[in-house]
Amino acid sequence: MKFDVIRDTQEKKNFWMFGEYSEIEHVIDQHLKTGDYTIVGLEDMLCIERKHTIAELAKNLSEARFERELIRMSAFKYAYIILEFGLDDAYNYPYVDIVPYKVRSKAKLRGPFIFKKLGEMCVKYNINLIPCNSPKYAEAMVVSIMKRVYEQEF
Repeated sequence: MKFDVIRDTQEKKNFWMFGEYSEIEHVIDQHLKTGDYTIVGLEDMLCIERKHTIAELAKNLSEARFERELIRMSAFKYAYIILEFGLDDAYNYPYVDIVPYKVRSKAKLRGPFIFKKLGEMCVKYNINLIPCNSPKYAEAMVVSIMKRVYEQEF
């Protein structure tokens, strides 16, 4: 079983290469209206949105554009937000290593609000949220999800 992955052209930094996974034949860079990754042939069913850092997620939570993306994601049979960090970073935000000390007191969002929004994503939009603690584990999880979705649908 081999399949091709589509990676959104807007994924420019620290994106997944999938180099060590034999089941992925090709990675195709193509514009995706919603999400960052999918499988060729399942573009209307599978949507994977990647969040590299808690700072990226916190920024997105205050953007109307991200809310519109969540609404679009809710139409997918398989919708995932993959966090390359752990829930401890989300809960302790902005008091985490990635946020400079001088900026922490000025941050508008706090961990409990982020948890509220994460729960809302799961319940209101029916999106699966998977914290993975590292980019390596996140990539491995995404490959596992893609394999299962591919097996399920083909």
